[in-house]
Amino acid sequence: MRALRLRTLAWIMFALILLSVSGAGFYGWFKILPKIGQLSAATSSLGRLYGRLAEDDRWLTSAYTSATRVVASGDAAAAARLRASLTNRDRLVGDLPLADVPRGVRVPIARAEDLAARLIVTFDEIASLAEAGDRAEAARLLAGADSLMGRFDAVFADALVRGLDDVLEVSGTLQATSHEVLLTFVIWLIVTLTLAFSALVLIGQRVTGPMNALRQGLEDVERGQLSVAVAAPAQDEIGEVVGHFNQMTSVLRDRAERQGRLAAAGELIAGVAHEVNNPLMAIVALAETRLADAGLPGAVRTDLESMMGEAHRAGHLLQGIIRFTRPGTGPSRPVDLNEVARDAWDLVWFQFKADGVLGRVELVPGKLPVIGVEQKLEQAFVNMLGNAHQAVMRRGPPRTIVLRTLVEDGRATAVVTDNGPGVPDSIRDQLFRPFFSTQPDGRAGLGLYTSRVILRESRGEAEYRASTEPGATFALWLPLVPATGQAADRAPRPPGSGRGLEGLSILLVDDEPTVRKPIAKFLTRRGAVVREAGDGHAALDALAEEEPDLVLTDLRMPTMDGITLYREMQLRRPSLARRVLFLSGDVAQLAALGASEIEAGRVLTKPIELAELEARILAQLD
Repeated sequence: MRALRLRTLAWIMFALILLSVSGAGFYGWFKILPKIGQLSAATSSLGRLYGRLAEDDRWLTSAYTSATRVVASGDAAAAARLRASLTNRDRLVGDLPLADVPRGVRVPIARAEDLAARLIVTFDEIASLAEAGDRAEAARLLAGADSLMGRFDAVFADALVRGLDDVLEVSGTLQATSHEVLLTFVIWLIVTLTLAFSALVLIGQRVTGPMNALRQGLEDVERGQLSVAVAAPAQDEIGEVVGHFNQMTSVLRDRAERQGRLAAAGELIAGVAHEVNNPLMAIVALAETRLADAGLPGAVRTDLESMMGEAHRAGHLLQGIIRFTRPGTGPSRPVDLNEVARDAWDLVWFQFKADGVLGRVELVPGKLPVIGVEQKLEQAFVNMLGNAHQAVMRRGPPRTIVLRTLVEDGRATAVVTDNGPGVPDSIRDQLFRPFFSTQPDGRAGLGLYTSRVILRESRGEAEYRASTEPGATFALWLPLVPATGQAADRAPRPPGSGRGLEGLSILLVDDEPTVRKPIAKFLTRRGAVVREAGDGHAALDALAEEEPDLVLTDLRMPTMDGITLYREMQLRRPSLARRVLFLSGDVAQLAALGASEIEAGRVLTKPIELAELEARILAQLD
């Protein structure tokens, strides 16, 4: 069952918390605020009422005092003033709106109003009688007013008590409500804390736990444990991330296994290269030595030249395979993009021929100097050509692949075109994404991505180019760099030309007699004095007797290899160590043997033409 997605779950938790908070607010709004308003209205109206009653009480008391003085003195002027004051206060509390008077206080207020009205009438009569000189009747009315004043005070006190009772009742209701609200708040707080705790538990189950497992998985991958797999607790966003992680580790594991097999194959090829290149070198040396004989029949000469060409072709192909299986390391340097393209084509061409693919290479004349790591650039070309190969194999014959180089906008560009089914518009934006593949055979989908990364490391680019022609077109380009100004490559000296090697003393060290003998014979013919040694120990013995002008040694030999011999020479004869040339069937053997500081120009790759060998010897001694 598919779990709720985290985004939906988060919205639900947010809604519940919002409902809880807003519920408490609405409860207080509808439960507390009306009671507070009621209490406020009651106290406010009572305050106004009691203030008016107190004012009226003071005025009636003042009028009663004035009436007493009028009766006692019989002063007509005072009586006139009393009557004038009575005309301004014909009513007391009766002008207050009845709605503003609390229900429990309305009866006492009505009685107080009636008593106040009766007092005003009585005071008016007392003033009139005093003006008329009837003091005895005025005194009798004053006694009645005194009784009314006592009753007014009693009613006033009763109104105060009833008003306070009403306020206390509202206050009690408010207090009871406050207890209810407090209980409700406690319940709300418990519910909110429960929701928060549930949210934390849910986050721990759905987010924190899987993220910790994912982090542990990443740490395991960092330590090289590519077999790690993280269990997805739910099919949500985290589960999708975990699924992608497991897919990535699966691809990396497959990739590592392939790389391991490739590295093992590279080591195997490196060993085989030496063994294969030795007989190839022997074939080349024997053939070239025979070609130097005068009077050789033309047919034999043609056969020997063909033999040499095929031996060189086999050696070149073998070196290309070795170079491709070695990791592309080292700093970027000027390389010829035309040469890289040709080497990559030579590596894949035999596959094209086996599958009936018609291929064509069109290289721009001259050199295309760019900056990069040659092996990496070659890998990018092989990836692109392999991608085209896969594309054309999805259609019937004729199948064609064309590799062209050209210069455009100051850039060295290589274009790979095939007549395969092409690239649908819907996936063009995904072509260079890692792990994207349209192949049904479970390929990793890293070829185009890796090619783009390699090109971008050298400030270049790998891109798809849309075309109206059938098939697909991919381009790799790098900025052109100015010519380095280096001297032109030294042309091999053909046998018999120039001064040769007259008078030079050369120590030739190789464990293969079939290689050593033809080379020694050729060098002797060119005028050199050659001494031979079958391994490093024999070479050291020879060096103890006589120091030669140059040492030519194989790299890989039993008992003592060429590097060990070179180290011994550095200790015993450092000046001679600078005049050592190495023969090798694998140009990467120097790094494997721990002598990566030796420049590549001192390593001669088997099979090498003897004329080229002579030129390199002379160049080393110049």
